[in-house]
Amino acid sequence: MLKRALWGSLVGACVMMVWGSIYWTVLPFGYQVMHGTSQEAAVKAILARSLPGTGVYMVPWLNQEQMAEPGAAESLMAEHRQGPLVQIFYTAEGADPMGPSVFLGGFINMFTSALIVAALLCMAMPGLPTFSLRAQFVFLVGLFAGVAVDLARPIWWHQPWNYWIHQALFPITGWLLVGLVMAAIVKDQPPAEDAA
Repeated sequence: MLKRALWGSLVGACVMMVWGSIYWTVLPFGYQVMHGTSQEAAVKAILARSLPGTGVYMVPWLNQEQMAEPGAAESLMAEHRQGPLVQIFYTAEGADPMGPSVFLGGFINMFTSALIVAALLCMAMPGLPTFSLRAQFVFLVGLFAGVAVDLARPIWWHQPWNYWIHQALFPITGWLLVGLVMAAIVKDQPPAEDAA
């Protein structure tokens, strides 16, 4: 079973890499939920002057010391209600978006994720005797990840729903495809195979 789980995880990670290249580069939906600005040079210059370095920045924001001041929390809540809200994930030093380390890190992440799903699949195997049930099980894990992680962000962080629905659809659809592969590979061995 261990050999099947490792093989299923490796193939599953490859499926996710291929699906990722299609989902993020071929399909047009990302261009419908992400936007640039006509003032890119000005925005970059303002960020470089205003932010001390790589990090996550929020506007409006009060640090812990400021929040302790009387009336600060109420003022912050009022600013939030009025808007606008800004959340900046800032990488001052830049990065190679298609560099080898990005793809290696992505593959390791997908392989590790597939190993976890394979372990869950092995634990649940007595209740999943058919290909269909195993495929559904893996798909539900991906559905859980997309809903629990990605679809929580627009609720708690007030970010646009269309962006996070697009983000969530990648693991949901990807794990559906991986489920079809893993269901065929990660399964109970027949008695003859056990004896061998």
